[in-house]
Amino acid sequence: MRIAVVDLGTNTFHLLVADVMDGSRHSLVRALRIPVKLGEAGITKKFIAPAAYQRGIDAAHSFKLIINELKADIIFCFGTSAMRSATNGQQMANDLAEILETRVEIISGDQEAMYIYQGVKEGVTLESQHALIMDIGGGSIEFIIANEQGPAWLASYDLGAARLLEMFSPSDPISAAEIEILTHHLEQQLEPLIENSLKYGVTKMIGSSGSFETMAAMICEQYNLSCKGDKTEIEISLSHFEEIYHQITNSTREERMLMPGMALMRIDMIVIGVIIIRTVIRMLGISHIRLSEYALKEGILFQLVRQHSNSAQ
Repeated sequence: MRIAVVDLGTNTFHLLVADVMDGSRHSLVRALRIPVKLGEAGITKKFIAPAAYQRGIDAAHSFKLIINELKADIIFCFGTSAMRSATNGQQMANDLAEILETRVEIISGDQEAMYIYQGVKEGVTLESQHALIMDIGGGSIEFIIANEQGPAWLASYDLGAARLLEMFSPSDPISAAEIEILTHHLEQQLEPLIENSLKYGVTKMIGSSGSFETMAAMICEQYNLSCKGDKTEIEISLSHFEEIYHQITNSTREERMLMPGMALMRIDMIVIGVIIIRTVIRMLGISHIRLSEYALKEGILFQLVRQHSNSAQ
């Protein structure tokens, strides 16, 4: 059976196509990402602007061609924060469903967090000690405190990088005063995270998706580390993170374009992303960071694989 997972995110639309084999095994057939920036010029107004809307439509047409070419048996499509919060989000989901010829489900923040956990646990070795799983999207951030037994606490906050970028509109480069204002806003919003992290003794962080991927890629490039291959988790040193943080927050947009490992689609949002990460590290006293190569779309894929395995038995 061939499964296509379509992740209609705030910054990026992702397509993941995999073949399910005997039992619960699967093999990746195709993975594609298209930047759409659904939040641009509208996310703080709770509206998907016309240009962003059209980018989403165009990306869906591209995905449909690939899905047809690869002859997927099951297609699972879902929208996240931008569609959740926009007044025209459901209309966009309906239009995308018509193009993709399948239902588009707008998942809740808690559902998104749970799927992220399911993806991360397949890519990272969880231990008996609780760790904080953190996924920074364009519209929201998902936090999951979990160990090998499962999640103990999870939450979704409308504090994504694109949303905060539009809300605070920092200068280029961002100033120390602007960093302080943004940090204070995050600290105020994330008090429940602090309380629960203390409750479960969290000192380790597992990051997934955009900002973490870009940060890890920059560290690997600049420090000549071996991060490629079949790895699904990457260790990130706090000292390397601090150096990358200072590079990014002291740079102009033009300078970031030339940085080794920088994903061009993250040039603007990575400034907000690293500030969010550093704020959480300092708030919780994090001593250890890992990147999970698996996140939301993989979590849904693994769930579909398990469902297929169970139904075949």
